[in-house]
Amino acid sequence: MGHLGNVPQSVREEGGYRVKGKLDVEREHLVRGAQALADVGAFAIVLELVSPAAAKAITRRRPKSHIGIGSARL
Repeated sequence: MGHLGNVPQSVREEGGYRVKGKLDVEREHLVRGAQALADVGAFAIVLELVSPAAAKAITRRRPKSHIGIGSARL
């Protein structure tokens, strides 16, 4: 299982909790990350604090199982 978006161990370095994928460049980074996880065999992906647009883009391109934690409805 993969994990994208908010990574709790990096909260301090990132300046606190915030929704990821609001900007186009962040959204594309998350989509590429989802593809990379699928390529290495992730059977599901946790999307934590991911913007609605990013969650939608990920689920359209990678129709695997997704679990949203504080993210948009998938």
